[in-house]
Amino acid sequence: HNSDKTSVLFGTIHLPVYSDKVMLRVNHCIEQFDHVYTEASLDPEVQRLVLPHINLDPLEWNNWFSDRQLVKLSKLLLKTYRIEFEMVKHLRPMIIMTLIYSSLTQSESDLKLDQYIWQRAQALGTNTDGIESIHRQVEILKAIPLEYEFRQFKRWTGNISKMNIHFKRLMDLYIEESILMLYNYSKSGMTGVKSLMLDDRNVSMADTILNQHRRSSGFFTFGAGHLAGPNGVLRLLKNKGLSVRPMVYS
Repeated sequence: HNSDKTSVLFGTIHLPVYSDKVMLRVNHCIEQFDHVYTEASLDPEVQRLVLPHINLDPLEWNNWFSDRQLVKLSKLLLKTYRIEFEMVKHLRPMIIMTLIYSSLTQSESDLKLDQYIWQRAQALGTNTDGIESIHRQVEILKAIPLEYEFRQFKRWTGNISKMNIHFKRLMDLYIEESILMLYNYSKSGMTGVKSLMLDDRNVSMADTILNQHRRSSGFFTFGAGHLAGPNGVLRLLKNKGLSVRPMVYS
């Protein structure tokens, strides 16, 4: 905040959330502000611009998996996560990983938290927008090497028990609001792409948040992994002269 206005930053997770505590805080903040921001605009017309860039030539899987491995993967996805590989093999591996994680949540809702925030704000007639432009997000998607995605996907699906433990730990850290540990988790699997997916984005998001805050206070929501760390959004905003402090809930 600065001397004349206060905004709220809220770390989200791109998954359904089952915590009543989180949902109460989210709803409270949505109702307090005239401007609500998610990481990117979730307007359906805008999101259609992303679709071509999350798709994949299904034959690409044959460059990374043998026929035998693909059969095994198909059985694994169906048995463990109720995901039919034939229905998703046109998607990039990181999108399928999001589907896997979503299947593991305890939430009764299929809406990811950021989707819920957007739709709730829209229902209240609140002004909504994205912190990152959709064109920026498309640039990032196009810049992520497929080799990175496939190697990560093979590593995770090659050790299901470890992946499930990692996921549970991730969700626990989120509910516990351990933002530094979330940052460490976020960066741990980003070898070679950390600047692209984390640091560079933090800089642009902090700039946008500052500019929008100067115009009007708002509720700014984005992935919790972007909050902490030496190059996190919180540190960057402090360096720009804003006072940043934890929100106290009654």
